Amino acid sequence: MNGGFRFCGTDISALGLEYVPDMKDTYVYAGTQAQVSQEVFEGHDGGYYYGITKQPKEFTLRCIFQDKEITKGTIARIDGFFRRGRTGRLIFDTMRWLWYTATVISVDVSQLTNRKNGFITITMRAYYPFARHDYLWIAEDNMFDTYILENSGLLTKEQTPITAFENMTGHHEILLYNPGSERADVAIQLAGDAGEGVLITNKTTEQKCRMMAFNKAKTSEAGKTIICDSLNGKVVLTNGNEAERAFQYHDYGFLSLEPAFPILRSVGVKTEAGSKTAKIMTEEVTDNLIGKYVYIDDCWIKIVNITASNEIVLYEAALTTAAVNTNIVTMNEITIDVGAGGELTSLEFQYKPTFA
Repeated sequence: MNGGFRFCGTDISALGLEYVPDMKDTYVYAGTQAQVSQEVFEGHDGGYYYGITKQPKEFTLRCIFQDKEITKGTIARIDGFFRRGRTGRLIFDTMRWLWYTATVISVDVSQLTNRKNGFITITMRAYYPFARHDYLWIAEDNMFDTYILENSGLLTKEQTPITAFENMTGHHEILLYNPGSERADVAIQLAGDAGEGVLITNKTTEQKCRMMAFNKAKTSEAGKTIICDSLNGKVVLTNGNEAERAFQYHDYGFLSLEPAFPILRSVGVKTEAGSKTAKIMTEEVTDNLIGKYVYIDDCWIKIVNITASNEIVLYEAALTTAAVNTNIVTMNEITIDVGAGGELTSLEFQYKPTFA
């Protein structure tokens, strides 16, 4: 039996609790209130918009216990488990594949109906206001979970672009995919020789990150890597167990990934070998498809235009003549430029699918 949510790896049913939220608190996955950064001047029409940030996310978790004598440790165990300030993973049964990092703010035990029954309301706050998923693709045991298909852009492992590379020099163009509904912060882990500098650009978000001044003696030959983490704004040199600050290798910029959700799943597409045009058979062809990617011939191909006859125009010609059911998604277009004299022995982009 499950109680409705888990905290720090423990289902609340083990504490004799069952989650019974008020109707207004039932949908816990709604986005938080946004704070607009702007500036308005006297004597000037309008104003300037700088951006939007999300506030910490608060959870009001009303629970019920029944036929539990409060003087025999029931309240004491609950109060001890949900110790104020305790922080851990919060997972709801409705979508077990998502988790928040939440902190206990308060525990209200004032709604007791008698000595053996009552309500307990636990208030938690996620200071990083987004949910995350541990995998970049759909795990095999979740392949037919409709909640995942309907609430995320997660794809199969075969369709998800790789995130780790080796022995890179010169210029490279790759794709990265965030199947979430919010931007995902990226940690760039790299080793080797920077040469004249390494510039990594996300053309989709127009963000750039430049690393410099590291060499193989400091990194790969020493069994260490540099991690430039946009989530916490830190740069460290680490051997996997110990880390030291390494801001001297960071010139400027951090990267995040644009979300893909919602995506178009199971779209009927008809291709002809050698042709750059393809027919969409199950969806309306609109300008919104331009710039997205469609999975054809076991690879992602960019949609660059639509024709007057409502066909899509592909960046590359199809290799086969076929009618397939496939997906159309938003990809992040990444360029990697390793300066003269440089070689990246390893490069990995680490991130988690991120949701409201």
